Amino acid sequence: MRPRHGIFAVLPICLIALCACRGEPAAEPVPPSEPASAGAQGTPAEVTAETLSSQLDATLAVVAAEPTLKYPRATWVVELTLANHSSLPVWFLIPEPPEFSPALERGAWAIEAVRLGGQPTATLVRISATHGLAAFHLAPGARLTVRDLSLESWHPEPVPAIELWAVSEILLDGRPLIGDWLGDVDPTLSGPIEVQGAAEESLYEWVDPNLASHPLAYAPLVRWTLDTGLDEENWPWRPQE
Repeated sequence: MRPRHGIFAVLPICLIALCACRGEPAAEPVPPSEPASAGAQGTPAEVTAETLSSQLDATLAVVAAEPTLKYPRATWVVELTLANHSSLPVWFLIPEPPEFSPALERGAWAIEAVRLGGQPTATLVRISATHGLAAFHLAPGARLTVRDLSLESWHPEPVPAIELWAVSEILLDGRPLIGDWLGDVDPTLSGPIEVQGAAEESLYEWVDPNLASHPLAYAPLVRWTLDTGLDEENWPWRPQE
């Protein structure tokens, strides 16, 4: 799997906290022409992207940004809230590094399910792909708040927005993650849940023995462009010239 933030030493004296503006999620229905080879499996015919855009919510706030010893790299600490008010389960995809779109992820070579701390706990699925994805699977009516979730960025400049997707299914080699790639782990989250993203425990991991990429596909239903609040004035780290 990709090295997580705990492996890289952080410069604690350079930690600069900032409060990101939490913009209203501008949910956009994704037209059928958007790239995706996975069909909306299990999606009732009467449920459309236009309908779901008013039934799914996502907000993100960057609460801190930490420079690391790996240039040009930074770790964001974010608070993330996701809500599924629809009648079907939905995957929420967060890109990692956050400056890239989920549309770029076409193949994956590793999958890991991790338990995030809190009562009750929540399961996060990390997908190692061209870049990477953090994924949460929410049942109908579920609401999830994750505090102190770390996202690793490769961008040396402020990233003003992050693109999140909601998808009906994630397929690897044409097979769904749940039941085929996560062992006995069911990551589906139900009810209101609040967890700490800083506490992670690995539950299951699959890695291709040759680190070969397997076709990854998902059908986008709704996407958001969320304001990070990062700009030239409050960006906490500049690479040394």
